[in-house]
Amino acid sequence: MSTMLSYSVDGAVVIVRVVGTATINDLVAVYGAIARDESVPKPARLLINASRADPVSGPADFRDGAKELAALLGPELTRHCVVVVPPRLADDAYEFQAAAAELGVEVKLFIDEESATQWLMEAG
Repeated sequence: MSTMLSYSVDGAVVIVRVVGTATINDLVAVYGAIARDESVPKPARLLINASRADPVSGPADFRDGAKELAALLGPELTRHCVVVVPPRLADDAYEFQAAAAELGVEVKLFIDEESATQWLMEAG
């Protein structure tokens, strides 16, 4: 499967969509674009939709992804981030959640975008 990593802004929410396997370079490029995008609200609420993503290769990928998220977007975000994952990627998502928490980013996991968006808007 080819990789597609994109983002869009929907009001106060920035939605990152992951399809296929995202590399650390893909993440850095998208996170950097979000940080430079003047249409992104400050602070932004971040929703990562990984429902069509492939599993990552190992724990180092989670640490690196979380590190880039915190470094490039930390100042731009609210303290909450939500990730939409299918059940087949639950273990991967828990690893990302733990790695992000070590860097001060609270990640909540959901199986659908509607519930994730609702929680994110209520959490502020």
